[in-house]
Amino acid sequence: MKALVFIPGYKGSFLKNNKGDFIWATLSSYLKGNIPAQLDLFKKPAPETIIPDGVFDKFPMIKNLFSLKIYSPILNYLAKKIKNAVLFPFSYDWRLDILPNLTRLHGLFQDLRSRGFHTIDCVSHSLGSYMLAYYLRYGIQQPENPEETWEGASSLNNIVFSGAPFKGSLVAIRDTHLDERSLFNRVLLTKNTVRSFPIAYQLLPSDAGGKVLFNGKSIDLFSPDAWETHSLGFFKEAFNQEKAGFTRKNLLRAKLIQESINRPPGVTPPDNNRILNIIGTGIKTPYTYVIDGNQLIMDETKALNADGDDTIVINSAQLPPAYGSIRNSVIQVRSTHMKLLYHKTSLRSISEFFRKD
Repeated sequence: MKALVFIPGYKGSFLKNNKGDFIWATLSSYLKGNIPAQLDLFKKPAPETIIPDGVFDKFPMIKNLFSLKIYSPILNYLAKKIKNAVLFPFSYDWRLDILPNLTRLHGLFQDLRSRGFHTIDCVSHSLGSYMLAYYLRYGIQQPENPEETWEGASSLNNIVFSGAPFKGSLVAIRDTHLDERSLFNRVLLTKNTVRSFPIAYQLLPSDAGGKVLFNGKSIDLFSPDAWETHSLGFFKEAFNQEKAGFTRKNLLRAKLIQESINRPPGVTPPDNNRILNIIGTGIKTPYTYVIDGNQLIMDETKALNADGDDTIVINSAQLPPAYGSIRNSVIQVRSTHMKLLYHKTSLRSISEFFRKD
């Protein structure tokens, strides 16, 4: 039997509290703005235990009449068009460090093997691709000096990456410094809420993924000292020792994870894998912000842009060298980040990729 696991991206899973109420995302939360208080990881005591509950397939705008499509097009396509495979959508708490989520994903793979699925393929998007890249090379090892075992790759077969932020995205800086708004809601997710997410730091860019310039020079966005010097993130507030420590710890951990993914190859990967990497192009994508004094300038009408999918620049989405040694094919699709996986060219390429298996 063959299993096909779908791994969505950042904000791509429904989250609910232990009362069974959905808090990400519902129409009422989108309109009324009660999301931040429940998702903020610094709220003590935490008002609810939050758990993932399904891939964010669609967003109901008008009950039973109209829904905004999120991942439903690709989920429906995979279920109908990829023959002889059972689809398993994997949902996770996208606020967290990648390792707890990879541990859960590893558990799913083990369970599928025990149930007789001899082939396990994966289709991933955005943060899902980033997590999966780490897993292929290091399994669920912690990022402090992980051994390159390709343990994850040994247990999987065909892999689709799409919109993968292998070298991060400038959007991670934007989201930790600007409140997210909706058409009806002045504050959907506050910047302070996002600053409480470990994943916000793990998606920060190296220079290939995006830059923040000070006096014409790129600053190291994984340096705690740089964040403190330039009053970034929690350092922009009145000094709080707990939040400063949290920022420092997560920046250093994020650096280890990204360096591990992009490290030059050392061990030859197994020969049982194939990779299809789908890269979004043709859309202006923020690549450079500027610090003027102690003010981070994020006016995207003035930002220096690069080619990409509006979220991930091409240089960040290209396969790191170690993964290039696996049999792979790469396609570039003119598409925005969220629509990348259900663009007709992507769908056709995915079908051909699995048909050749």
